[in-house]
Amino acid sequence: MDSLDDQKWTALAAIWKSPADEPNIDELKRALRRRSRNANILFFFDLLQGGIQIGLGIMLFGRWTWPSNLVGVSLLLFGIFALALAIWTRFGADGGEAGSENNALALSMRHAETGIRWAISGYLVIGSGVLLLLILGYAHSQPGYQSIIPLPYWLKAGFAVSYLLFWLWRCTCLLRDNRRLAQGLRAIEQDVYPADIGASSADRDV
Repeated sequence: MDSLDDQKWTALAAIWKSPADEPNIDELKRALRRRSRNANILFFFDLLQGGIQIGLGIMLFGRWTWPSNLVGVSLLLFGIFALALAIWTRFGADGGEAGSENNALALSMRHAETGIRWAISGYLVIGSGVLLLLILGYAHSQPGYQSIIPLPYWLKAGFAVSYLLFWLWRCTCLLRDNRRLAQGLRAIEQDVYPADIGASSADRDV
């Protein structure tokens, strides 16, 4: 008969397997490391995007002409907002290595919660991006406005809308998958880890 620890590892591994695969503990550990690495890449990508927006905003605001000032302030605020959301998304996400089944469960939960926060922050960035796109449309309609990127507005707007629609789809998939993952992990926690939950509660009461 498998030990309780083996049962916990198997239950966790089952969450990560595809329907045609058997639960694999080694694959679980690789999946957790892969999600940690991907989370770091996404975080730095978000930081880079926010930094670029802030840099462009400062550049346009420094022209001291209308409506460049408006676009500059809008880009600056958009960049700061995106950076704040990236930091909020990443907060508490780093959980280390899955050295034990208890740590693997906690790390999996943190990954799921981080994915949910990332999707929510993505929706907020998309909404602010639509507002920024409207402001840019107004700026391009004003005589004398010189864009940093010398392309027709319709071309830039088409690229931006396509980009926002892609991230809208990506955030929707991410939110669905991580909510499903979190639900499965909570079920495992209640079914396989009841003794650990009780012990943790007792420790908190002392």
